[in-house]
Amino acid sequence: MKKQDLKHYSLDKATNASLWVCQCGWEKCERSHKFGPAVRDHFLIHYIVSGGGTYKNSSGEYHLKKGQGFLISPLEVTIYQADEDEPWEYYWVGFKGVEAKHILDRCAINAKTPIFSCDETQKFKGLFVEMFEAFKSSKAREYVMLAQLYLILSDLIAQVKPQSLPSSNVKVYLNSALQYINDNYSYDINVKSLASHIGIDRTYLYRIFVENIQISPEQYLLKTRMTKAANLLQTTDYSILQVALSTGYKDLSHFSNIFKKFFGVSPSNYRK
Repeated sequence: MKKQDLKHYSLDKATNASLWVCQCGWEKCERSHKFGPAVRDHFLIHYIVSGGGTYKNSSGEYHLKKGQGFLISPLEVTIYQADEDEPWEYYWVGFKGVEAKHILDRCAINAKTPIFSCDETQKFKGLFVEMFEAFKSSKAREYVMLAQLYLILSDLIAQVKPQSLPSSNVKVYLNSALQYINDNYSYDINVKSLASHIGIDRTYLYRIFVENIQISPEQYLLKTRMTKAANLLQTTDYSILQVALSTGYKDLSHFSNIFKKFFGVSPSNYRK
């Protein structure tokens, strides 16, 4: 391997307990160049920008080409080898942190489904190049590299198709949606903003709710707000307007009508 065909940078310590970059690199491999069997103590994503090769882990053997990538998970034995005729060139990034697995679940890549493809090859390559170049900066390079890692992972999440998600990912989306509602019901949120926050379309979000908790997102949001409103009416001396504002309603009349429709009595009669 020629010196100019391999570049690798590593960071000595974590700067973010949730997620941090511990290494990144680029390599243009020689014919049939092989790495492994080997085990890593962190997650590692490789992205192929030219040529091809083979990646093998416990789930199978995969023949990959430009525009595809693969994930190596911690403590997983892997082997990967460049093609004999058109050896691959790739960038990689290694990362750790308590947030790493959760984000990768949303990307729908793991040890069992380690392969991904990117629709916009040049754009995705650019994210790796910018991370690679960021290491050369002495000022706050670890934060710039972390920012690029988040952009890489967010691009992968954006490309996930609903039908490709395993049940574990559906639960991630559902739990994230429920948490968002419970944390933000007092603000001006709706199903559109909820779907946007989770990163999926409204139709798929609706299906997740109905299939898993037998209620639509809109109904769950309404139920949460009404339950909170009823509790405030019973346990505080807030005015009805204050209760309305505290549960996401700006208009008192609108709140009162919805409350009466939900409970069968007006807010003032409910409090009696």
